[in-house]
Order: sequence, then structure tokens, then C-alpha cells
Amino acid sequence: MADESNEPQELRLKMINKRKELLARTMPQAQRVRVVPRDDDLRLFLKHPSGVSFPESGSAEWPLDKFTNRRIAEGAVSIEGNGAPPQQQHSASHRRSSSSAS
Repeated sequence: MADESNEPQELRLKMINKRKELLARTMPQAQRVRVVPRDDDLRLFLKHPSGVSFPESGSAEWPLDKFTNRRIAEGAVSIEGNGAPPQQQHSASHRRSSSSAS
């Protein structure tokens, strides 16, 4: 009888694991970049909202999102190596033309 009580729980765990695997395969992976701070003051105080801060020296890996793009644009951080952000894909709403019929 003890085995029968575990069957529903095991079935539920299998279903949960299948769903996790499906989501992992279908969800787009966020693009990540290595960034370096402009100076040591920023190294101490600036961190990504996800909680990733800078090490004592070198770069940190941040997701390439709005926060990171704003820090790059304002010059607080730069991308390690070339300094230019990689091309980012935008959703259809961001691709609208800025010119409109008057």
C-alpha cells in the first residue's frame, strides 16, 4: 500500500520535469555580453538588477537587455574587446518605421 500512495506524486513529478524540458527547448536564450566598468567607483557600486556585480578586476557577464544597453549608451560600461554592442533582434513593434503618412 505504501507504493500506491507515491504513484500520483511520481506521476506529477514526471509531468513537471517534461514541462521543464519543453520550456528549456522552446524558450529563447537571452544573449549575454562581457562588460567592463568605466572606472573603479562604478566597479564598486554598479551591478545588474539580476544581482551580477563586478569582480575586483576584469569583466562581468551581463544579459544584453535594456539595462545593459542603457549603461553602454551612457558610457558607464563597455563591452569587453570591441566596445560595440552586438546586433540585437527586436520584436515587430520595435521595427515600425518612424516615418508616417502626414
